[in-house]
Amino acid sequence: FYLQICKQTTENRNKQSLLRGWELMIISLNTFPPSNKFYYYLQGYIAKQITSGKGGEEFQKYIEHAYKKLERIHKTGAKRGNQAPTLEEVEHARKSILTPSFFGNPLEEIMEVQS
Repeated sequence: FYLQICKQTTENRNKQSLLRGWELMIISLNTFPPSNKFYYYLQGYIAKQITSGKGGEEFQKYIEHAYKKLERIHKTGAKRGNQAPTLEEVEHARKSILTPSFFGNPLEEIMEVQS
């Protein structure tokens, strides 16, 4: 699943498709973690996307948000066990990209946003 999203967000010249790919990555990372073996690949992939700057500023926020979600879910594990997310949870995860909530975030992230 995550490999398919990586494929969609690699060298994709269609900006709408690229945006949807990063949204899907973030929504997925908000719900379930990648396997332990795939985590390191995904971490490297997202880090490479951050440093490459491809896609421009409009995508940088999405890519950085995906990296933070990956790190958090790797530490905390899946939020709902084996249950699928509700539509409300999916919509909340999508909206959190541009309007992050401080509730439940580590103090370091709150301080980073406020600085």
